[in-house]
Amino acid sequence: MEDPIEALLQEKNTIIRSQNEPNHRLTLLITASVATVYGFWAMFVFPRLKTIPLKLKVFAAASLGFQSTGFEVNPVLLTYARFRARWNRIPSHRVNFVNSNFWKVDLSQYDHLTVFLAPPVMEPLEVKLMTELADHARVIVCRFPFPHWPPTCTEGKGLEQIWAYDVHTFRKKKQMSQEIKH
Repeated sequence: MEDPIEALLQEKNTIIRSQNEPNHRLTLLITASVATVYGFWAMFVFPRLKTIPLKLKVFAAASLGFQSTGFEVNPVLLTYARFRARWNRIPSHRVNFVNSNFWKVDLSQYDHLTVFLAPPVMEPLEVKLMTELADHARVIVCRFPFPHWPPTCTEGKGLEQIWAYDVHTFRKKKQMSQEIKH
């Protein structure tokens, strides 16, 4: 039978030795955490970079002389857009990218809008634009059309398709449908 003091000392030595050894679990945990964060970031950001139309309409409008403003909440995409504007030598007075939520901005000052949003938000966007835009405004929609507005024209096919909508056309259609109901 061992002496309780010797057993206690051996146990303390064991604990002291394990504290001096490098802890590989912590290294693995940190590496796994970084890889996971990068994986999620890459999964959500890289596909969005690939889906941005190469002929981004904000740049096209700015190069034709229009003053253009782009709204983006994703800081990576915002930085990409600003870099691309500088790379293409588009003057800052012609194109401006703002880190702001499109839904919280009053769009009544704009006559032309280019929208690149997902299908679930297109119907609420119709309502927002109808209340904020002037009759002469035009909206260009990339990839996913409005569910209720009649397009003025469309171009392209599949994922490269765009639709042009004139606000007055939809208001006229809506007014006619309300007159028919009454």
